[in-house]
Amino acid sequence: MARIEDTGRAWVGHSLNWSPPADRPAPEGIGGWLLIYVIGRAGLLLHQLQLTVGAVVIYADPAIAGLRTFVPLSALLLYEATNWLLVGLTVLAFVVIRRRSRAAISVNLALSGLWLAALVGWQFLGLKSPAGSIIDATPALFGLWYFLTSRRVRNTFTRSSGRSAGWRHVVKSM
Repeated sequence: MARIEDTGRAWVGHSLNWSPPADRPAPEGIGGWLLIYVIGRAGLLLHQLQLTVGAVVIYADPAIAGLRTFVPLSALLLYEATNWLLVGLTVLAFVVIRRRSRAAISVNLALSGLWLAALVGWQFLGLKSPAGSIIDATPALFGLWYFLTSRRVRNTFTRSSGRSAGWRHVVKSM
């Protein structure tokens, strides 16, 4: 019967304190759950763009969505403004993730926080259904948790890669 110590894994009480064996490097790069997060955010970006365009179409003709009353213009403008803010911040998040910038952590935390704040505001104003709010809040809550706790995120966005370190060297020598 193998003992835990013989497996090369350091288990301390439960799986949350697991650390990789010394001979295996810590996870780094756009892979694993980070890749799933990026793909999920891309899907949400497309969904957000559809909702943004759809809100204008429904405002122009509520009967398309089976509605009998108009949404107030101020509510539509607030919804549109916050949607475009979230779309822009999502694009910025993709750019800093692609560059593996340190800013990726703070931008994604801000994106998830603003996403949740927008959902609460839209819910309060009656612009979002409760089911839609819960569904849309799930990726933001995952993003907050993942970017705060992930070793892969820490390794990918806080370590200097050879490319960026070389660029800093060029800048310093100028």
